[in-house]
Amino acid sequence: MKFIKYLTYSLALMLMVVSCEKHEITYPVEEAPAAEFQLHYFEPIKNEAKNYIDSVFLNNKMIASSQGGAQLIPYNGLPGYAKFYSAQPGMNNLKLYRKGEMIYDFDINLTKGKQNVIVHSLTEEPVIIDNRFPYPTSTTGDVTSLWGTDSLATIMFVNVLYEDGVKPYEGKLQYQFQHKRTKEWKNIGEPVAFGEATTRTEVLIIKDDEVSQGKCRIDYRILDENGDELMTGSTSGKLSKYSDWWNATIGCSYMHFFRGNRLGGSYGPVSGVSTWQSR
Repeated sequence: MKFIKYLTYSLALMLMVVSCEKHEITYPVEEAPAAEFQLHYFEPIKNEAKNYIDSVFLNNKMIASSQGGAQLIPYNGLPGYAKFYSAQPGMNNLKLYRKGEMIYDFDINLTKGKQNVIVHSLTEEPVIIDNRFPYPTSTTGDVTSLWGTDSLATIMFVNVLYEDGVKPYEGKLQYQFQHKRTKEWKNIGEPVAFGEATTRTEVLIIKDDEVSQGKCRIDYRILDENGDELMTGSTSGKLSKYSDWWNATIGCSYMHFFRGNRLGGSYGPVSGVSTWQSR
């Protein structure tokens, strides 16, 4: 009787296991898109209403529209500071419309991670650069943070400078910042040609206000391929050494796009930096 009892228990257990295997419930899982991008418009034209791009389509699906308050205007970008569009890695189609007319239609190859898509001419493929993600989180070198006072931001420089409204600047540019303590000029990455970007560089931030996240002014200059300070033209065409400054906040990662026309004057919009925050 005991043998029959144990045999019955064993058969019942086997049936339970088989039953569980046959009725296993699974759910389809769709992986999240692995490619992310920010879209920028740097054609060397005037920043005025007639040049605004009213809608953006990715793979024939609208992702931005002036009706939703998301126009793509010269020397700016979408979807906004520290935000990215999502897409599947591989070839994707990008279309831009202005006043109902399609003015741009190119396939773009997006890869896993974050990148920046830069439209600089309506008749040429966009420049695509790696956003250098993940962003640095630790301190190195001579910018080691000091408790309660100093910390870091990161800067990435992108060269999209035109010479005269038609031809991109032919030389390589070295972007530099002035160290807040030593006043020395420090390189941000290596010199880059048109359509190229530097690596992300850590910049020391000395807080203007102790009781805050913290920000400060950083001064910048640019050296040309000969190591001289870059000469840029004003609206009148007068050439002078380029210099500028921007505020930076602790913990933020920025992109500085150098765009416009180096000669200025009758060639169109003068050169300058457009900043963009990646984090």
